[in-house]
Amino acid sequence: MGMFKLAFLALVAFLSAVGIFIGCVMIVTSLQNGSIALSYTGGGKAITETISRAGDSGRFWQLLLLMGVAPVAIGAGALWYSVRKLRGT
Repeated sequence: MGMFKLAFLALVAFLSAVGIFIGCVMIVTSLQNGSIALSYTGGGKAITETISRAGDSGRFWQLLLLMGVAPVAIGAGALWYSVRKLRGT
């Protein structure tokens, strides 16, 4: 296996593990607090938005899936693939 391929697969494994960790932290803290806080820029202005489970439950669950469950699922798939390829050497 080439050195580049080995380094690339190790980097993918590391980044996917980070994604899984951040997704799990997002899920746990959002479910404990019952709210998700976002900040972004729009039209050159800083916008801060807080979505609560009680106030806007549809948007809360949508953001939880997008920012919590999706990184865990995608990260798990990438980690499985990269570790499988690394062990195949």
